[in-house]
Amino acid sequence: MTQAPPIPNADQVGLANRDHESESPLRDVPQGAPIGLIAGWGRFPICVAEKLKALGHSVHCVAITGHAGEELNEICDSVLWSGVGRFGGHLRYFKRNDVEHVTMAGKLFKSDLLYSGSVWIRHTPDWTCIKTFWPCLFGARRDARDDHLLGAVIDTYESHTMKICSATELAPELLAKTGQLTRRKPSSVAQSDIAAGWQIAKTMGGLDIGQ
Repeated sequence: MTQAPPIPNADQVGLANRDHESESPLRDVPQGAPIGLIAGWGRFPICVAEKLKALGHSVHCVAITGHAGEELNEICDSVLWSGVGRFGGHLRYFKRNDVEHVTMAGKLFKSDLLYSGSVWIRHTPDWTCIKTFWPCLFGARRDARDDHLLGAVIDTYESHTMKICSATELAPELLAKTGQLTRRKPSSVAQSDIAAGWQIAKTMGGLDIGQ
């Protein structure tokens, strides 16, 4: 069997170690500038908010109703609890708080958001949301894959002079470290299987067919 290529480490994919406590990993964001956080489900948005506060930023959070954790109320400088579809309200909220850089963290349950019968009641999409997603969901070239939907969201924010920043750049220490993580080292056969699996996962991610 042909040997699969080696798995890239964190440095090779742009996650090189930095002194996270001394400067913001967001190099183009002024020190102390307000950051917008769109928070979904899970612990990750809370960790990102805590990290931003530790770096000296004020954090203004759009907490997605039914997804985000209540702890954000205690951490962030302000919180807007909102349905995921209220894009216009989210943009106005960030502008009121002088936010020019926004990050997203946490899971959104796509099946719940797009395919649940009560989605229009619970998440109340506004006109900005409808304009953003209409071509993706109902247009002649409709495409509801995750990457395409996310790209439409990013385009909407950028059209309102806000830049979307990667949450993994804010708290890279939450990612798995490079190297062996367990006592037992993988055998050469296991390492080959891992490398092959890595290539399959990367290909599936690139095709946006993981779910």
